Amino acid sequence: MLSPAPPRSSVAGAAALLAAALMLWAALWGERSTHLAAQAPTVPKPVSLAVWLHHFPGESEYLGSLTRSFKQATGRAVYLYTYEWASCTEQLKQWRTTQRAYAPDMAIVRDVDLPIVLGQAASLEGRFTPAFLREFYPGALAQGRVQGVLVALPWQVWPRALYYRGDVLRAKGLSPPKTPDDLLRVAQTVARPPELYGLGLPGRMGGSAAEMFLLTYRAQGGLLFDQDGHLAIASDAGRRTLHLWEELGRTHATEPEILNWDESELVDLFLAGRLAMLVERPWLLSLFHLAEPSFEVGVVPVPKVPGGWDSPRTDCIFVFETAGDLDGCVQFLQFALGAEQQAALAKSGVLSPRKDAAGALPADPRWAAFRAAMADARGPSPQNWDAIADLFDRLIYMVVSGRATADEAIDRINIDLLGEPDAERAAMPAPGPPDGAPRQKL
Repeated sequence: MLSPAPPRSSVAGAAALLAAALMLWAALWGERSTHLAAQAPTVPKPVSLAVWLHHFPGESEYLGSLTRSFKQATGRAVYLYTYEWASCTEQLKQWRTTQRAYAPDMAIVRDVDLPIVLGQAASLEGRFTPAFLREFYPGALAQGRVQGVLVALPWQVWPRALYYRGDVLRAKGLSPPKTPDDLLRVAQTVARPPELYGLGLPGRMGGSAAEMFLLTYRAQGGLLFDQDGHLAIASDAGRRTLHLWEELGRTHATEPEILNWDESELVDLFLAGRLAMLVERPWLLSLFHLAEPSFEVGVVPVPKVPGGWDSPRTDCIFVFETAGDLDGCVQFLQFALGAEQQAALAKSGVLSPRKDAAGALPADPRWAAFRAAMADARGPSPQNWDAIADLFDRLIYMVVSGRATADEAIDRINIDLLGEPDAERAAMPAPGPPDGAPRQKL
């Protein structure tokens, strides 16, 4: 026989008790979950960085150690994306337009390419203390300022110096040149083509010829723009620079067919012992540590007139405005550009933008020439560099090919380009306001 059904009131009472128990359990569990969540450590958001590789010895190891040590110190991961420099300009343009949503949080850029990302780069004003910024070489730090606003920090610096064969100069009773006039005289004296050329000049258009011309122009004390914003190549410094190139070619003090040579080919010629002098970056010095050439090599600062200055290339790191965590990016910049990490960079044979990292460079007195270049450097680089480089290429072509004298080339070419006055921009800006100051927007 079936048992009679329980009274309706009993069922309702049991259901009410069950519901109350469930509510109590949910409340207790919710309180415990909230407590556990409050006690659980917060994992910092990862940040991403796009790096264009120079392929210097130890570069991969340095980058790997940097990301690992940053995560150990902060708990924050860094997603590193590596590219080749040949794709830099085009990739930056794509991140600015069609691939804006896929841009990384941070990226490296050449100082002259910073204008490509204007409007996309977050202002860094007030994000770092003056004490932190004072550790950088002023010329390198100035490369990251646009219209007076700090939009990037120096990542790596690539100054140039004059490499020379000490045995060749000593055989002629010559000292390393200190001025452009000395440079011409020494190159003419030691040259005995085709066995030995006095000075290597990269003249190939679209290559490093324009950069070398800018270096020799600033070594003559030249400012790119006058106070009205006009390109000032028609100045005395500009004419002296073109005369130097003209005379080096006319007297066969440099390699033949200058317009056909690029930088890498000249390095090979120097290592073969057929160049007495060559202006190059520190990476060549690092190469000597792997395989010292059979002849004596000295390194001195690029010859300059009194008041002349150096013009090193600076790779800058900036933060996209679309970055998911600006504070995390700033934390990474402070870590990566701190004393410990920059000393590790210097040990790999790369000049750090920080002054206090110079002591960690390899034990070679020839590094002194590059440190001197950074001390004399002024910035920032011209923002309309592509147009200026094209003009420099044409000036070099006209003079070296013999189609015009230095004075004729300047008179024939259109130099009426406008840009911010270099005389103002070359002054070293003071560090930004201390942390907590309002950010400026470009």
